[in-house]
Amino acid sequence: MRVALPSVTNMTDNVKAHTFPLKIAYQTHELMQATLFHAMLADEAAGQRIRQPNALEEIEESLMQAGLKKDLWEEGWKYLIKYQSLIEKMVTQNVLIALRSHWDWYIRNLGAFVEASIKATATESLAKHAELTKIGFKDILKQLSILEESATIVFNIPEVVKASVREMSLVRNLGLHNRWEVDDYYLQKTKSTGWEIRQVRVFELPELQEWHRALALLINATWSPLAVKFKNAPSFELDGS
Repeated sequence: MRVALPSVTNMTDNVKAHTFPLKIAYQTHELMQATLFHAMLADEAAGQRIRQPNALEEIEESLMQAGLKKDLWEEGWKYLIKYQSLIEKMVTQNVLIALRSHWDWYIRNLGAFVEASIKATATESLAKHAELTKIGFKDILKQLSILEESATIVFNIPEVVKASVREMSLVRNLGLHNRWEVDDYYLQKTKSTGWEIRQVRVFELPELQEWHRALALLINATWSPLAVKFKNAPSFELDGS
């Protein structure tokens, strides 16, 4: 399956901005919103379903018909009950991983667009823009500075948003590499208080929504200036399109 970019056309002959940054920004916004909504919807739907009469029996029967073995069903319930307090939080936590994945896709493709545009429109060597190729491996604030330096522009990003994405990235790294448990590195870097080593770094929907808003603002703050800066660059498409 491939996800096609939305169709965007220039409305006038006087082109004011390149369409590629708009396409990837628009789709990333849509997917982040859909991801957040799906998690809330699925969590609520599951909660309502499980409270219905004979719900567990019907779910079990359906899974057995799909090929699940009885011993795996029983073992699954055993461990689910054992770690219920932790697993219940994973609905919200896993959304954070997905949101950051959408951002990573966006920034990597935006960097590729900037790199191709500089190559096509400038006479200078691309050597000093080498970091664009590896922009996806940098932390978010470094990604922004790479784009600013390469395009010789300045993004208007409030400090409160920068602080929010710093914390989001720290928490996301705990989820990716340390099953959400606080480590010494996190404690050294975070501005959040009240956490201890090996304590699970949980968060509720309001904090997740704050991080979502911060990423959305970063997208809005980056795509437009770059689309205008490189409005005369050649057409650009995703790899494999």
